[in-house]
Amino acid sequence: MGKNDVKLRNELKENKRRYLASFKGKRYVYGIGSGTRNLVHHLHNGDDIVMVTTCKHNNDWQAYQDDRCQRDNEEYDRWEYDDLLSNSTFCLVPRGRRLGSFRFLETLRSGCIPVVISDSWILPFSETIDWHSAAIVVAERDALSIPELLMSTSRRRVKELRDSARDVYDGHLRSIQILYKRIDNHFINFQ
Repeated sequence: MGKNDVKLRNELKENKRRYLASFKGKRYVYGIGSGTRNLVHHLHNGDDIVMVTTCKHNNDWQAYQDDRCQRDNEEYDRWEYDDLLSNSTFCLVPRGRRLGSFRFLETLRSGCIPVVISDSWILPFSETIDWHSAAIVVAERDALSIPELLMSTSRRRVKELRDSARDVYDGHLRSIQILYKRIDNHFINFQ
């Protein structure tokens, strides 16, 4: 099987993704990151936009649970994380307790286009990577407008974002060896 055959097979697979957007993760009911994470449930329609959260984190989560926690936890358990990643065109990467999230790399690895929701996060290698060609970055205050933004994104733009995101992941983040090489080159060029 040639390189063009693999590319065509990947494109066909990409066109069959079931969900426009998804997120499955922790919902912080208090503290840093809770504002952003508490917004995502408003985007969930259970059809082509799947946004599910759980309040279960830390040992004392029940002391802080709110009226939505039980319902959220039940809905959360209905969806498989890997299935959402591999079957979504866009994957939300909202800030958590920290500005960044491991979810960013998982999203890129799965071929899902990251939608970063964080006001101050500096994406990796931003000095050399044009992240606007590989991800969508949304201000935290604009999170509720995400469905409209994603639905208005042309198929051509989706393909450009997906291809660029895959290239960035493969060329910069796929392995420790590649990452080390990029960091080493960065410091050599920085000096």
